Amino acid sequence: MTVPSVDSDRTLVGIVLNKADLQRVKEGWYRIPVDAPPTRDERWPPKWFAAFETVAATGRHQAVREFARVKQIRVKTREELIPGVSHGAKAGRQYYQLVLEDPCSLPAPLIPARPRRNPFIYTRLGKLVTATEFNDAFDGSPPEDELWQALRRLGFDAERQWWVSADRKEFFLDFALFCRNRSVDVEVDGRQHHAFESHSIADAERDRALATVGWAVARFTTEEISRRMRYCLSRISDLVQRSGGLVGAPVIRQSADGLVVQPALFEEHFVYDEEWERAE
Repeated sequence: MTVPSVDSDRTLVGIVLNKADLQRVKEGWYRIPVDAPPTRDERWPPKWFAAFETVAATGRHQAVREFARVKQIRVKTREELIPGVSHGAKAGRQYYQLVLEDPCSLPAPLIPARPRRNPFIYTRLGKLVTATEFNDAFDGSPPEDELWQALRRLGFDAERQWWVSADRKEFFLDFALFCRNRSVDVEVDGRQHHAFESHSIADAERDRALATVGWAVARFTTEEISRRMRYCLSRISDLVQRSGGLVGAPVIRQSADGLVVQPALFEEHFVYDEEWERAE
């Protein structure tokens, strides 16, 4: 297919929690609460939608398999969207209904090497359809994308935009590298970020919180990534070695009927978003 221009390329990858929601996507629509965090992003509204299918929705591994153009966005109440179901405390809640055109299949499913706990992603359709692995789909800054490609070339098993909970707060790590003794968070900060003392104080507090749950943090400026990549990679490599070396991703098992299955244990303890319904 012809990839649209950047202006019309905004794509939301949204979680599909259960079989009922997967069926709705197949019927041509997706719902997201009006007050959900993705709707407050500057890239809202999306022009395209891709379904992040969970184990609970398909019985298989987490994956992104299809995408569709967003034809229309309506505001509907829960009762209008799902008639005949008991709504309880969520009665009257408003949702955006993304009306979807016929879905298209990706060249190959994008399967996370490690099960994702918070898989809402804003990206561009061009990145989604050309991705060869899940982390390729992230639409980071040019220096972040450059570092990602460099880490891949070196065989570093990293995850992008990895969710971590620490000190009763939630953090998204630019790059997560999982090591035997402690894991490594690599952050890429713009020059302007370092110009403000408040940012430095917040970064120090964030780093201390992450340290309590076993993370070491390495920070680089966008200028360092662009002009001193060899230095950045050397620092990352040194920190990884001092942290015990990399640990590979969990094995994805193959079932007797040939389906690839991620152990459901990874999902059973996830709370994707307390506002999301797990079953209708």
